Amino acid sequence: MRCFIAIDFPEVIKEKIAEIQTLLSKAGADVTWVNPAHIHLTLYFFKELPVGKVELLYEKIKKEIQEQEAFELTLHGIGSFPPSPDDPRVIWIGIQGSLKLAGLYQKIQGVSQPFDEKRPKGERNGSFTPHATVGRVRSRKNLRPVKNLIEKFSSEPVGICPVDELIFFESRLSQKGPDYFKLHRIPLKHQHHI
Repeated sequence: MRCFIAIDFPEVIKEKIAEIQTLLSKAGADVTWVNPAHIHLTLYFFKELPVGKVELLYEKIKKEIQEQEAFELTLHGIGSFPPSPDDPRVIWIGIQGSLKLAGLYQKIQGVSQPFDEKRPKGERNGSFTPHATVGRVRSRKNLRPVKNLIEKFSSEPVGICPVDELIFFESRLSQKGPDYFKLHRIPLKHQHHI
C-alpha cells in the first residue's frame, strides 16, 4: 500500500490556498495545480507498505507520540524547488512551525523506517523541509511570469493551522491522479492550562 502520515489543513487554509493558486494560474504557465482539498503537510511517505503491517505501524506511531502536545503551524510565503530562478519544478507554500514539528517528524521517522523496506538506505535520513505542494511545473512555458508572481508573494501570510491530530492516509493512484483515504486519526495531547 502507498501510505503516508500527514497533517491535514482546515478548510479556511485550503480556501486561501485555492485563492493563491488562482492568482498564480493567471500567469498562464504549464503547471498542474494540486486540488486544494488534497493539500496537506506530509510527515512521512511509504513507497510500499505491506498491507498486513498497517495496523501495527499505526499502533506504534500512536504510542510513540501519545505525549506529544498539540501545537500550531503558520503557513507563510510562496516559493519553489529547486530555488533557482530558471527551472522550478514544484511550487509550494512555506510552513513555519515550532520546534515541536521537527521533534514530531523525528519520532515518526524513527518508528516508520523499519517498515519502509523498499526505500533505499540513502533516502532514509533526508532532511525535512516542511512545505505544502500547491503546483507541479510541466514545462518552461510562461515560467518567467509565474516566477515573478512567486517572488511577489514570497512573504504572503496564508494562515495559522492548529495541529491536534495526525492522519494516516492511503494514496490510491487513478487516471485522474491520486485519491487519498483517511485510514486512521492519531490524536495529539491537549495542553492543560492551569
